[in-house]
Amino acid sequence: YQWFYRKDVNETPVPVAASNSPILQLASFTQADAGHYFVKITNSIGEVESNAVLVTAEQVPQILFLQSTPSIQSGICANTSLQLNASVTSPGGTAYTLTWQQNGIAVSGQTTSQYTIPAVSVTQDGEIALLATNACGTTTEKLDIKVIDRPSFTLNPLAVSACLNGPASFTARVQETEIGNPSGFQWLKDGINYSGAGIASRDQLLLSGVQVTDAGLYALRSSNICGIATSAAAQLTVIATGPQITQQPASISSCLGTSDRIAVSASSNGSALSYAWYKNGNLISGQIGSDIVFGSLTSSDAGASSVVVTNACNLSTTSNASQVIVKERVALTQTIADKQLCVGTELDADI
Repeated sequence: YQWFYRKDVNETPVPVAASNSPILQLASFTQADAGHYFVKITNSIGEVESNAVLVTAEQVPQILFLQSTPSIQSGICANTSLQLNASVTSPGGTAYTLTWQQNGIAVSGQTTSQYTIPAVSVTQDGEIALLATNACGTTTEKLDIKVIDRPSFTLNPLAVSACLNGPASFTARVQETEIGNPSGFQWLKDGINYSGAGIASRDQLLLSGVQVTDAGLYALRSSNICGIATSAAAQLTVIATGPQITQQPASISSCLGTSDRIAVSASSNGSALSYAWYKNGNLISGQIGSDIVFGSLTSSDAGASSVVVTNACNLSTTSNASQVIVKERVALTQTIADKQLCVGTELDADI
């Protein structure tokens, strides 16, 4: 046996080295080995030549390019349309199939060289791959996709109550990402750019010497290459006056030994309040709540009671006086003396 090879049918055939058996084996077939093969079989009588067999070289598909519109080299904004286009060839002309993958998971229904995402979402951040497969194997081309969302807040400013001429501050924080971090910020007061004397930074607004005109709603607006977001607004309340008494303590008139109470209601723009009760102008020790409860009234409880209400800014308001009247049972302070009277005279007895 002797196998022969020629690239083209018109070329002179050349013997294939070490091919002297009925089966031709090539250890590692390459593109250069493609061509026409035949075998000559010889014995003592003569020889016979087989027909020529055309052997073609097939390879795994080649992905010539994979590109995106728009470019995603610096990332892509969420909700942006993304189109991916590829050019694929199979050198031997054999059929191949295409599969798109998102972070290692096949995208259903995407089997052509073009893949369009109408609105990219942050969940698609990661890797997009195109797999081209034929009988010889699979070729893969990958693109990294960084999806940038507009700023989002991890901390919104909280409402603040501040004393007149005192300090106040607001804090807000924006979610940081690998790319697309906020590039701009602006504090707002009542929806308008804040331009006061406060010290403003990317995550804090510091006010000093606040006035009544500083009261309002404050928020932080943050921006990046993909858009603008505004935090929730927080109220600044400036406490410039003492508490407002919404219900004055009412006078009571109760019997000795019974229970009763006097109470006051007050507010001061959400500020914490403290109470000090007085009777006949003298401080009542231990009475620091919004009411006084008399468990068993005594005559010493009687008098004119009032309360001083103070807020966190040390501004006070004094209530009206309420009368505590303790009613007691009538009692004789002396006995009626015996008397002797003449008949016809007038009886005069004093208690």
